[in-house]
Order: sequence, then C-alpha cells, then structure tokens
Amino acid sequence: MANQPPVSKPKTPIAGKAEKMGITLVNKLRDYFDPPQRGEVQYKYYVRTGACNQCGMCCSDISLVHNEKIIETEEEFEALKVFFEDYRYFEPIGSNQYGLRFKCKNLNEDKQCTIYEDRPRFCKKYPSEDTLLMGAELAPQCGFGFKPRFSFDEVLSQTATKKRIRPGKLLNDVAPTPKPAPATPNP
Repeated sequence: MANQPPVSKPKTPIAGKAEKMGITLVNKLRDYFDPPQRGEVQYKYYVRTGACNQCGMCCSDISLVHNEKIIETEEEFEALKVFFEDYRYFEPIGSNQYGLRFKCKNLNEDKQCTIYEDRPRFCKKYPSEDTLLMGAELAPQCGFGFKPRFSFDEVLSQTATKKRIRPGKLLNDVAPTPKPAPATPNP
C-alpha cells in the first residue's frame, strides 16, 4: 500500500473549464508581454506575420514610445530614464519629423543583441500594432510584416451599421428622421 500513487479526485466539468480558462488567460497575458517571434500575432486591426531575420535594423534606428506618444526631446527622454529603466538601454542618434531616433546600446558589431534573453519588454513586443499605428515603418529588409485583419469593405460596412446608414449610401443621401409636430391644445 505504501508504494501506490496518490489517488487524485476526478475533475468536474466546471473545474476543468475553470482550469482551461485560467490557462487561456495565462497564455494571452504571456503573448501580450512576450509575443512569439515567429508566425502570426493577431492585434486589434492588423495581423503581424513573418519572423525576425536578425538584421538589427530595428535596434539601430528606432522611435521610442511612451504613453502612446513618440518621445520628442532629449529632456523628455532623460526624465523617462529616471523612472523607467528600460529606456537606459537606448541612446539618441538624431531625429526626424516625428521625434527622436534611437539605437540600442546592446548591439555588437554584427548587429546582434548581447542581452537577448534579458532584453526589455519593449523589445520582446516589437514590432507591434501600436508602433505601426503611430506611423513607424519596418525596415525594408525586416522579416516581419503586417496585414489588415479586415478588408476595407468590412470596415466600411461595420462603420455604416454603427451609424445606422445602409452600406452604399452617402451620409448626405440619408434623409433626417422627421420630428413629430408638437401637440396643439384643444380649446
């Protein structure tokens, strides 16, 4: 009797469902904070495709974002480094019409990351839909790409439905709903 394995309770359907939901949540959180670096990653508007080909371009000339805004000045960058340690990995190299451009301090001469296993979350998530929506572009030799999740016609149809406009009708073609005439008192 002493060498028998412990008897486990059979899982109830509810317990199995809760466990599955927990695993699904953990997987979604993991993918948000550390998305896979190969294959498709689905975002709200786009699907990221491809894989990193280790060209190093995204680490050599990149815009950094804070609170959904590209960092524009060196003063702003220096202040952020005080509170957010991930910014210490980068140094300004210039600017463009959008803001400052940066390079990572951890690239070797072959443009390979020297801290790959311990790289910041920002790097693990790159490239993401957020960067794309703010106007950033992938380097021409980048192995990643983005494709829209929905066609233009699907987006137009959804928008028309939300405004209660039939697809194919222009906003000016829709007659306003007539208002009922005010009731007149009977003498």
